[in-house]
Amino acid sequence: MRDSLLPGEGERLTVCEFMERALYDPVSGYYTRNIRYVGGSSADFATSASLDPGFSAALASWIEHEISATGDSRRGAGGKWHLIELGGGAGHLASGIQRTLGWSGRRRTQYHIVEVSPVLREAQCSTLGRKAAKVKWHPDVMEALNSAGGRAIIFSNEFVDAFPATVVQWDVESGAWHEVCLEGRGGGRFAEVLVPLSREQSKTSVVFDRACWDSLPLADGQRCEVPLSWLAWLKGWVDKAEAVSLLTIDYGDTFPELYRGRRNGTLRAYLKHQRREGVEVYADPGFQDLTVDVNFTDLQLWGEKAGFETVCFETQREFLERFSNLFSAGEPAAVAAFLRDPAGAGEAFRVLCQRKH
Repeated sequence: MRDSLLPGEGERLTVCEFMERALYDPVSGYYTRNIRYVGGSSADFATSASLDPGFSAALASWIEHEISATGDSRRGAGGKWHLIELGGGAGHLASGIQRTLGWSGRRRTQYHIVEVSPVLREAQCSTLGRKAAKVKWHPDVMEALNSAGGRAIIFSNEFVDAFPATVVQWDVESGAWHEVCLEGRGGGRFAEVLVPLSREQSKTSVVFDRACWDSLPLADGQRCEVPLSWLAWLKGWVDKAEAVSLLTIDYGDTFPELYRGRRNGTLRAYLKHQRREGVEVYADPGFQDLTVDVNFTDLQLWGEKAGFETVCFETQREFLERFSNLFSAGEPAAVAAFLRDPAGAGEAFRVLCQRKH
């Protein structure tokens, strides 16, 4: 099964195509079949929502703020405010938001979860318990948006980093960016090869703008990741959205700071909380998470080109301090402090809020 996700003899896959297979292959993909859980010692990774309920409380406070700030412009089908969570993990965020909103808040809103993983959808139902009966699940954001009547409050936590990324490498001799690919050599063996980018690709990202590297030396062999699959995802639904608030929380940074001291880029794997880099990201395909840090400069610029206004861009610490003081006492409070710690998750994660009117 694992070898079937690797390139066969004479086959060439871009790293992006390999990630797509390894993460989302319907038979052997990590998210579609083999993910164990989100959070806990048996999982491959944890999220902020699985670590402390105060994180969900902050999101609920932001939702209330967004409803107040945008008013009826976000009221959708059935006269309700539609809340669309992208990639629901194990359901911790949905459960916490529903709990914080309370009976009156749940009555005014309709909760949606966009989830492609059957394994995680089952976990979400289990976590939500009786509240699951009031939640609508969808395989893609377009279906969720249609159900909402084109008006919604859309949010995600660690969603963008799960998109397959186009991995590129700078070649100083040719003075050009190349895409990193995997070429099958038979017997389960393969090698990385570099292929020139198309002219269309080389115009998409801030990464390819030489002027943007002025404050950071562009060394031979520098690797970067460009989430072109996320851009295609955005273009697939944004024109159908009448009025949308979009909140993105993820680990990453602006460009070029994201790659300062990171000549090898940010592509990595996680298996049972163990971080794997280099050639190990190609090991155990379908049985480990693959991820990259998010280039928020691209997300912001692409959103603005698609008609979104940037409302705010801040660290997770700043966001949590603005929207919640509801962290619990005891041991979870220590976790909450970690989520806000400027030396930890509080600075490693960024929050981008955008609105399309």
